[in-house]
Amino acid sequence: MTGTTHITGGLLTGMLIMQRVDIPGEHIGKVILVTGVVLGSLLPDLDHRRSTIRSKWEIAGCIYDILSWMVKFVAIFLPRKPKRYLRRAVGVRGFLHWPSLYLLVLCIAVLPGTVILQKIPLEFVEVYRIFICSLVIGAGSHLVLDTFSDGIPLLAPFNMERVPLANIKTGGLWEAIFFICEVAAVLALVVKEFGMI
Repeated sequence: MTGTTHITGGLLTGMLIMQRVDIPGEHIGKVILVTGVVLGSLLPDLDHRRSTIRSKWEIAGCIYDILSWMVKFVAIFLPRKPKRYLRRAVGVRGFLHWPSLYLLVLCIAVLPGTVILQKIPLEFVEVYRIFICSLVIGAGSHLVLDTFSDGIPLLAPFNMERVPLANIKTGGLWEAIFFICEVAAVLALVVKEFGMI
C-alpha cells in the first residue's frame, strides 16, 4: 500500500475512535489523537527505503539504517539460522511490522505504574497516553492494510512467515478502489461530525 492509503486509513481509524470514545482534553486531545494515528500509520514503513515517512523525515530513516546495519554486523558472527532470523527482522516488513511489538510498546508505555509514567509530570500523563495509544492504533491500521498486500509476520517473533489476506498490488487498481472507499468514509464521518447534512 502507498503512503497516502496508509495515512487515509489511519485518519479513518482515528475518526472512528473519536466518534466512539470520549477523548480527554476536548480539541487538543483530538488533535493529538489524529496526529498520532497519522504518524503511526506511516511508522512501520521506516524499514522501506522509498517510504513516505523516510522521504519526509530523513533523519528517522538514517537512524533506522544505522541500527539495522549494527544488527546485521552482529549477525555476521552468528550461526546460519540466527543470522537469517536477524536479517529478516531488520529487513523490509521486519520487526516494525510485528503486531507483538506494538502490544509490547502499549504495555510498557501506558499501563499504570510503569517507570515511564512515573517520570512524566502529572499534567502531561493524559496527553502522553493519548499520543502513545494513537501511535499504536495508527500502526495497527497500517498492519491491517498491509495484510491485504504482501502480508505481515502476524506471529513474529515466533514465526517470521508473512500472512496475507489478499494480494492487492501497491499502486494498482484495487488499491485505488480501496483508497477511494477510505476517502468516502472519511468525508462521511466529517459531514456527520460537523452536522453538514
